[in-house]
Amino acid sequence: MTIEMSCKVENLKSDQKVSWLKGLDYTVISDDHDVRTHYLTDNERYFIVGDESQGEYNLQIRMVSYQTAEFDSGLYHCAVFYDDPNILHAIIRSAFARLNVYVVPRVMYPQCTVDDVNATDTSEVMEGEAVTLSCQSDAGYPTVSMSWENGNSSTILTESVTVQDDKASVEYTWIPNENDDGAFFICSIYHMAFDCREESERNRSALSGLLKSGDVHQHGNHQYL
Repeated sequence: MTIEMSCKVENLKSDQKVSWLKGLDYTVISDDHDVRTHYLTDNERYFIVGDESQGEYNLQIRMVSYQTAEFDSGLYHCAVFYDDPNILHAIIRSAFARLNVYVVPRVMYPQCTVDDVNATDTSEVMEGEAVTLSCQSDAGYPTVSMSWENGNSSTILTESVTVQDDKASVEYTWIPNENDDGAFFICSIYHMAFDCREESERNRSALSGLLKSGDVHQHGNHQYL
């Protein structure tokens, strides 16, 4: 993904320069069309583009991804300075622009397993033996929230999310008894980039009938056993 923020300056004088800055500490990213090498070890992603003769000093950030999302997010603005290292105050500053980079889990998630076996391949468990329900998703940025829910009582069983590398997971372990025959469990993921409840509902998987054998039926992104 490439992001571009515009900055246009009119009547720039020869003893003045345009800089992009980030954050409330005013970390300087660039001077005119040159990105400061000390700003990034990987400054190949940051470029100043546009027609300098037209006063265009647009900040372009390339290859924005899960790995760079936290670093790239933040407050940005451009400013005009005197091209003199002894004069530090800006002549004029633009308004701040807040860049929020959201990395949303792919639609294939969440994915559920029962004792490390794909939920769609498992139809029964043994009474009295511990069972672990696992649910995995892309971690996203900011990190997703996840939960296991008892679908019969709408009781939240756990919301303890573990993140490793770029994946997030939530597990629930319990010992089923005869009252759990036909039990219905739901794993849900929620992300702040989802703009409505329906979007959250679209990204959920379900396990049911864990003590019964039977065919697997799918409806949307729900998985029924």
